Amino acid sequence: SSAWVKLKPIAKLPEVAATPATVPGGQDAAAWDAIRLTLPHPVEEARYDSASRMVCAIYREKPKAKATTLGYDLSGRRTAWALSGNLGFDQVRHGRMLASAGHTPVSLDLRNGSFVTLPGGLRFVEPDGVPLLFEEISVHRYDLATGKSVWNRPLARWKYDLDWDRRCDALFVVAGGLHQLELGSGGGWSYASST
Repeated sequence: SSAWVKLKPIAKLPEVAATPATVPGGQDAAAWDAIRLTLPHPVEEARYDSASRMVCAIYREKPKAKATTLGYDLSGRRTAWALSGNLGFDQVRHGRMLASAGHTPVSLDLRNGSFVTLPGGLRFVEPDGVPLLFEEISVHRYDLATGKSVWNRPLARWKYDLDWDRRCDALFVVAGGLHQLELGSGGGWSYASST
């Protein structure tokens, strides 16, 4: 994690009460698929990740106080981690949350609360959210666990809006020509033309 990101681990984890929620018909939900979490203060925002079975929630002790963000492990029925600092949630994918700490994008590991900073301007190519950074003359793919560039692919400079289309494990980009980028390696081909 970077020094300029103002998120700090909290040693004494907040108490969270967890009870099975009642589903329509008056029966308790099986295997805690429906759960009610009671946090120390009202929740401002929350996200759930089915891959890690983690709930991430933000609350404040007082209206203008620093926020507390915590990760609750539904499988272990325990608070796994907590951070002090203002964090804005974005996307949850495969055990990671993409968020912002001030103006800095971060990738937060929902299992343990560790995070890495990411460059601004990342775009996520669906359906699985491949993180790409399109710069004026190149494309970078980033690893959300390390925050580092996995590959960098030069492109021709483009004059207008960038356009792309995803087909399986390749991205077709119109930028100073047509480029095919293999999402795993960054390899592929380019056909230069005026766009």
